[in-house]
Amino acid sequence: MKKFFSIIRNHYSEIIRASIFLLAIAAIVSLLPHEARFKYEYQKGRPWMHKDLIAPFNFAILKSPETLKQERDEMIQNRKYYFVYKTDDVSRVRKTLINGLENSFERVQNKKTAAKYKANCLSIFDDIMKIGVIENIEISGVNNDELSIVVLKNNVATQHLFSDYFSVKEAMDEVEKRCETFNKVYRNSFTILLQDAIIQSLKYHKDLSDKELALALESISITRGTVQEGERIVSQGELISEARFLILESLRGEYENMVYTKTSINWLMIGQVILVLLLFTVLVLYLYFFSPNVFADNKQITLILLIIVVVVFITSMVVRFKPDLLYLLPICLVPIMIRVFFNAKLALFVNIITVMILGFLVPNGFEYVFVQMLTGIITVFAVMNLRRRAQFMIAAGLAFVSYSTIYYSLSLIQEASPLEANPIYFLHFAISAGMLMFAYPLIFLFEGLFGMITDVRLMELVQINNNKLLRMLSEKAPGTLQHSLQVANMAEEAVFAIGGNTLLVQAGAMYHDIGKMEMPVYFTENQSTGINPHSDLSPSESAEIITSHVIKGIELARKYRVPDQIVNFIRMHHGTRKASFFWYEQNKQFPDEDVDASLFTYHGPVPHSKETAVLMMVDSIEAASRSLKTPDEQTISQLIDKIIKEQLDDGQFVNADITMKDISTVKRILKQKLLNVYHVRVAYPS
Repeated sequence: MKKFFSIIRNHYSEIIRASIFLLAIAAIVSLLPHEARFKYEYQKGRPWMHKDLIAPFNFAILKSPETLKQERDEMIQNRKYYFVYKTDDVSRVRKTLINGLENSFERVQNKKTAAKYKANCLSIFDDIMKIGVIENIEISGVNNDELSIVVLKNNVATQHLFSDYFSVKEAMDEVEKRCETFNKVYRNSFTILLQDAIIQSLKYHKDLSDKELALALESISITRGTVQEGERIVSQGELISEARFLILESLRGEYENMVYTKTSINWLMIGQVILVLLLFTVLVLYLYFFSPNVFADNKQITLILLIIVVVVFITSMVVRFKPDLLYLLPICLVPIMIRVFFNAKLALFVNIITVMILGFLVPNGFEYVFVQMLTGIITVFAVMNLRRRAQFMIAAGLAFVSYSTIYYSLSLIQEASPLEANPIYFLHFAISAGMLMFAYPLIFLFEGLFGMITDVRLMELVQINNNKLLRMLSEKAPGTLQHSLQVANMAEEAVFAIGGNTLLVQAGAMYHDIGKMEMPVYFTENQSTGINPHSDLSPSESAEIITSHVIKGIELARKYRVPDQIVNFIRMHHGTRKASFFWYEQNKQFPDEDVDASLFTYHGPVPHSKETAVLMMVDSIEAASRSLKTPDEQTISQLIDKIIKEQLDDGQFVNADITMKDISTVKRILKQKLLNVYHVRVAYPS
C-alpha cells in the first residue's frame, strides 16, 4: 500500500493530466450521436466514387424540401374556408322584426293595408336572409369575390363562392332599394326597421378552417415511391443527379434511423471511443514533442480541452434541436482563443482536431469540415501577430469572406448554377463572423479562471500612459524607468532571436525594478545630485536596501494586481546572486570576520524560462555598461562575456530552457545593441 501511495505521490501531475484527457474523451463520446452513420460520402452533381450501390432493404424515396414546400404552398393557397349559417340567430331577429312591425301598425285603421305592408317587409327580410349575409374576412393575396367557401347549414356542407352572398352593405342597399316602392308615409320607418334586423347570418368558423388545413397539410406525403431491396441505386462513376441524390438521401436517413440492438450500440460506442482516443493521442503527441511547456502544465491542458468540449457540446445541441442554424456557431473562436493563449501552430492543430470531431456530429460532414477547417486556418493568419484589438475585426471580416466564398464555390460545384446558393447562409455566416468579437471578453474570463496571460494583456501592461504603476515609476524613479526601457528594448530583440515571447520579456523588463521607487535615491541611475546616500551606511545596510527592491517590487505588483507571469521577472531578475559591490566592500573592510553571505544575497529563485534568463543577462549588462569609462568594441565584448560567465558559473540558468547556442546568440545581439547605444564603430581588419 505504501508503494502504491508513493507511486501516486511521485506521479501526481501525470495522473491528473491523464484524468483530464479521459474526462474530455468521455464527455465528447457522450455527445456523439449513438446511431450508425451512413458510410458513403457523396455530393450532388459529382460522380459516385464508390462501387455500385445496391439497396440493402426496401425504403421509401423522400421528396425534396423544395417539392414539399411547393405542395404545402399549393395546399395553403387552395385551402377551404368554412362558414356556418346561424339559423337560430335569423329566427330570433325575425321574431323581433315581427314585433316591431306590429307595433308600427297598431294604430293604423286600415287593417288590410297594414297586413299588406307587414307581409312585404317580411318578404324583403326573408329574401335577403335566404341568400344570406356573410361576415367579411381579409385574406392576403386573394380576392374575396373569387374565394371558394364551404357553408354549413343544418349540418349540411355545400360549396359556394364568397360573392354568392350579400355583404352587410349590400344587404342594406337591397333593403333601401326594395322599400322605394312603399308609401312615403311608411318608407323611412320600414327601412330603418329592416336595416336594424339585418345580421351576418354566415359566420366565419376559424377553428374549423384551421383544423381542416392542418389535417390537409398532415396528409401530404413526404415520399414519392419506393426502392425495392436488391435494386441498383447508383453505379460507380455515375453522375449524381437530383433524382439520384434524393434516393441516396432517403437511404441515408433510413439507415441512420434504424433501430439497433443494445449490442450493436455498444460496438458503435466502442468505435467512437477509439476514434476520439486516436484524435486525442495525436494531440498529446503534438503537445509532448512540439509544446512541452504546455504539456507539462495541467491548467493549460485543461483550457485547451475545455474549449474543445464546450464547442462540441454547443454544436451537438444545435444539431439535435435546430440543425438549420449550424453555420451560426462561431467555430473560428477555437483557433482564435488558442492562438491568443498559446501560438499559431497549436491553434491550427487544435482547430483541425476540433473540426474533425465535429465532422462526426453534423450532416454533410465532408462539406462542413472543409468549410470550417479552411476558414479557421485563414482566421489564424489574421491574429498571427496579435498586437491590436482591431485585429479581431479583421479576423471577423476574413472569416465572413472565407465562409461565403467556400460555400458559394461548393454550391457551384453541386448545383452547376450561380443562382442556387441559399442567401440565408450568407446571413448566418455574417452573424457567425460577428460573434468572433466575443473573443475579447472571453480572453479576460479565461485569464482570470486559469491565471494565464495573453499578448493582448501584455500590450496593455507595457503602455506607460495607461498604467498607474508605470506612471508612478516615471515620477518617483525616472532614471529607473529609462533603465527599464533600455533593458526592454535590448531583451526584446535578444528573445526574438532565440524564439521566445518578445511581449512577455518586454513587459517583464518594464516592471522588474518597480521596487526601486520606494527608495529611488539609493540606486545609481536616480542619483542626479551627485550625492551617494550609501556613503553614510555600512556595506551590509546598503546591501539590505539594494536587495530589498525585489521584495518591495513583488509587494507593489501584488497590490496593483500585476499578473504572476510578470511578477516572476521581478522575483528572478537577480536570481540568487549577491550584491557583489557591497559584498566585496564588507570583506575588504572586515577581512578577519566571517561575513554572513545571506545578508548580501538576493532571495531568488533563479530564472525558470528563457525570457527570465535573458532579462537577468540584459539587466546586469545594461547597468554595468554605464560604468564603462571608454566603451569600445573590446571592452563591451569583455564585459558581456564576463557577466554572463559569472551567471553561468553561479548556476543561474540551470532551471531555464535556454541552450548554450541561445546564450551565444544573446551575447552577439547584446554586443551589437551596446555598440549602437555608445555609437562605437566596428573595427574591420585592413
